Amino acid sequence: MKAKLMRIGLYGASSSHSLHFLETLNASAAFPGIRITAIHGPDDPTLAENLAERFGLQLAQDQEELFKQVDALAITMRQGSEHEPIVRACLLLGLPLFVDKPFAGSVQAAEQLIDLAERRHALVCGGSSLPLLLQQQHVADTLRRASHLVIAFSASERSPYGGYAFHGAHASELCVSLLGANWHHVHAFRHGDGIVAQISYDTRQAVIINSPNENQLRIAYSGPEGAGIIIPEMSYEPLAAMEFGKMLKTSQLPRPLSYYLQSMQLTEEILNKLKTHR
Repeated sequence: MKAKLMRIGLYGASSSHSLHFLETLNASAAFPGIRITAIHGPDDPTLAENLAERFGLQLAQDQEELFKQVDALAITMRQGSEHEPIVRACLLLGLPLFVDKPFAGSVQAAEQLIDLAERRHALVCGGSSLPLLLQQQHVADTLRRASHLVIAFSASERSPYGGYAFHGAHASELCVSLLGANWHHVHAFRHGDGIVAQISYDTRQAVIINSPNENQLRIAYSGPEGAGIIIPEMSYEPLAAMEFGKMLKTSQLPRPLSYYLQSMQLTEEILNKLKTHR
């Protein structure tokens, strides 16, 4: 008997992540039996129509139509504030979810959504692909053992997709994934068009350097095993879809849901420190 197809809905079209999901799950068929079958793209209806035609998808005209056609959902809308009503509706329907970064538009909203997800034992993954990139290239464990990290990557307060939080989420998630969430002090200041943040732990420290045009991730580290600089190949495109597919196959969360809240808390603390530093 032929296995039932798990139908994935794609909510969002304008982000390149939408295309990455389609190329991984449909064009490359990374997980037989899991396929994106429908799209709703209120952020770019024309592009959504083009993607639907290119990949043979149903083009849903609204959220309700999309939900009726699928068994799980990938949310690739760029602004975190746009995620909140979609995530809530999916959790109430019991749909497994991928939620792009940033998880929500505020820490308070993230707390409420994660509380709901935990109470409903929901399958949820998402966030930045950069921690996955470090795992794929076998450097994450070395960085986790470091006592000092310097993380340099792109972010801009002028981003039209929610300001600093849109790309700043990458560095925050890297910091939390590598050093944890038990920091005790954050200091942040502007340097030209960029932002520098110092995150202090009991025995370790991270410095985040964000610049609008720094699209290559660079991480310098030092610790008991020595020091070095890691410049990973930026081949992150399939990683989020691969993690989503694995979660759907195994029904196992790739990480605790608290991770998404902790990363947003770090981003918010950096922004709050910028307000007080003149």
